[in-house]
Amino acid sequence: MKILKWIDENLEKMICALLLTAMTVVIFLQILIRVTAKYTDISLAWTEELGRYLFVWLIYISSAMAVKLRAHIKVDVLKVVFHKRGNFVLDLISNAFFLLFAVVFTYYSWNAVYRLAFVRTQYSATLHLPMWVPYFSMVAGCGLMVVRLIQDTVKLIREYRAPETEEKEVEA
Repeated sequence: MKILKWIDENLEKMICALLLTAMTVVIFLQILIRVTAKYTDISLAWTEELGRYLFVWLIYISSAMAVKLRAHIKVDVLKVVFHKRGNFVLDLISNAFFLLFAVVFTYYSWNAVYRLAFVRTQYSATLHLPMWVPYFSMVAGCGLMVVRLIQDTVKLIREYRAPETEEKEVEA
């Protein structure tokens, strides 16, 4: 159980740290090769493509992490107008629309990945990597967003109900 809790709390952080480190190393290697190009005959064309794919993966996984941390950009003007119940309803509506978007996006990106993997296989230009691998970042990231949005909705409901039960216990 402790392992599952650790994975739940740290999955996106660890993946993002690995992706960012790998991307930084690859791009630094590309810069180093370009700077020393007039002195050496080394050409690493694959570094640009790999850096781009790592960046795309980083974007989608970190988007799921932002959902978990409630760090996505949102308009808070209405939060000032409403009280606790109104804010709760607004948060639920926001999560519902975001969840709908993530589910639809996951579905259509899964269809695209399936087509690229089994129907019309394509490969990247320099790495000769199957193109379903970079496209799978959309499925993984949005799938994680769906999971995190469901978790956040459950957390919102628990947070909303928690003070009510505490107040009832104090009154009794």
